[in-house]
Amino acid sequence: MSKEEYKRQHYIPVCYLKNFSENGKFVYVYNKNTSAKPYPCSVENIFNKEYFYKIPIELIPDDFRKDFDPLWIERTFFRDNIESQYADFLKELVFLVDDIINSGEDINQYKIPIDYKIKLATYTIIQYFRTPEARNAVLDFINRIETTLRPIDRFLKDENGESMFQFLSESKKNHHPVMAHFAVLFLNPKLIGDIAEAMSKNIWQLYVTKDNFYYTSDQPIMIENFSETSDNKFSNLNLYGNVLTFPLSRKIVAKMYDREFFSKYEQSDRGCIYANNDFVTAHNVKMYLWAKEYVVSYSDDFSIVKHCIETLGKEYSVKHEIFF
Repeated sequence: MSKEEYKRQHYIPVCYLKNFSENGKFVYVYNKNTSAKPYPCSVENIFNKEYFYKIPIELIPDDFRKDFDPLWIERTFFRDNIESQYADFLKELVFLVDDIINSGEDINQYKIPIDYKIKLATYTIIQYFRTPEARNAVLDFINRIETTLRPIDRFLKDENGESMFQFLSESKKNHHPVMAHFAVLFLNPKLIGDIAEAMSKNIWQLYVTKDNFYYTSDQPIMIENFSETSDNKFSNLNLYGNVLTFPLSRKIVAKMYDREFFSKYEQSDRGCIYANNDFVTAHNVKMYLWAKEYVVSYSDDFSIVKHCIETLGKEYSVKHEIFF
């Protein structure tokens, strides 16, 4: 891969986007900010930012700089250790579903392997944490902590006048977007593992379409809350009453239902379900509303988006926040 290609670092990986492409190279994109005509776009040229994961060399101790790779997060952590396995899993899942469809078997009688649940949960939470919005949430979190602790710190310095909260004196590292984002959400694999394990214990289903297609977006993981006790109907992660939706390809959507609230779905855990046209339409409407800026499709047919705008009288996005 060329140096120029490494500049464009994806927060939604190419191996994922290829599953919404007819030829593995291009997808169709609708930009909510411009309301312009949908356009074809290379999967390499969307959902990336220049040096999104590049570690500033000046923040690395002198003794380690000589052999240090500033693109370690991009090349080693994500590309080699996560995306290679993620790509294999998606290929396996897509092949499995296509095989069932082509066989003519009743897909409703099929259940995905039990280990797929932890894999789905793991890749879901990693994607949820990779976005620019998650990064901004980390920085806001750090700022809130420091705003709370700094006044306390002025009264609690030790006898040498040193801060009782050492990280307050390392704000250059704490506030650097790459360092903060990676350290808080990815440096401790136990965090990802614990959240994924908790999520995997819920009810997971795959909704499959044969002749239609699903959208995805720059916010591919959508979370709705159906509990009457929640004030936020678009809340986050593993809360009571949640339904999490993650389109995995143009034919497959994974949904996670909170096991306690949706106990009626217990028997259909790991089930595959043929999605009717109403289900696909509802998904695509919600994916448009959930998207921050870009909606992605394997087809240039965005008539559902057009209908939403005509009905609402304007472009619209659901307001939601990242929590962790």
